[in-house]
Amino acid sequence: MHILFCLCSLFGILGVTDACLEALSKSCSNSLTTLDVNGCTGIKRRSRDELIQLFPRLSCFKVHS
Repeated sequence: MHILFCLCSLFGILGVTDACLEALSKSCSNSLTTLDVNGCTGIKRRSRDELIQLFPRLSCFKVHS
């Protein structure tokens, strides 16, 4: 089953990790266009290319610096 949504904000959730994003991508990779993971310090793979691999339709994203 695939979930259809365009926006996902995980802003500030410290428990979010790379594994969480991989799991999320399995259910909504074809529909997610906006992703906010600002403040999610558990995410290490945060480059544009790495996020696009998980979410090919992603056009807007914010990650922690």
